[in-house]
Amino acid sequence: VYITSAIDMNMELAPKKTTKSYRSQDNAAKLGNSEALTKLGAIYYNENDYSKAAVYFRQADELENSKASYNLGVLYEKGNRVLPEVSDQETETFIQIGFFYENGIGVDHQIKKAIDFYQKAFKKRSPDASYRLGVLYEAGTGVEQDHQKAFEYFKFAAQMKIVSAI
Repeated sequence: VYITSAIDMNMELAPKKTTKSYRSQDNAAKLGNSEALTKLGAIYYNENDYSKAAVYFRQADELENSKASYNLGVLYEKGNRVLPEVSDQETETFIQIGFFYENGIGVDHQIKKAIDFYQKAFKKRSPDASYRLGVLYEAGTGVEQDHQKAFEYFKFAAQMKIVSAI
């Protein structure tokens, strides 16, 4: 049950919350059944309750359900006002959220928030974040243009083998 097909799901695959089928999925999900969690995520996605869909997809993703992982990625990519959960250890998530804010993907375009997330990732020595910050400082996007800072960010990224920074 991939999200891309969830929109066209029939009643058997995406039961309404009032049906017996939904209740059985809900019961199975409470027991940690990753397929049931994924189906419930699709149900809520179809009802445009993206936050609740994300909750179910995350739970199934933690159980290593590849369909849920895919659906969660699509949900983030399409935006739907849902951002990935962030722990302090996840530099890639900081970069992803920064990119969403920088480009207005699924959220309002907010360059200052993008910079904040890139800086969090850079503090953890992320070469990708360093490169993104270099791009922003070079162009003066959301920050005062500063070629020296841009150079330093690009230099770090290049030392970490980010080819685009060279």
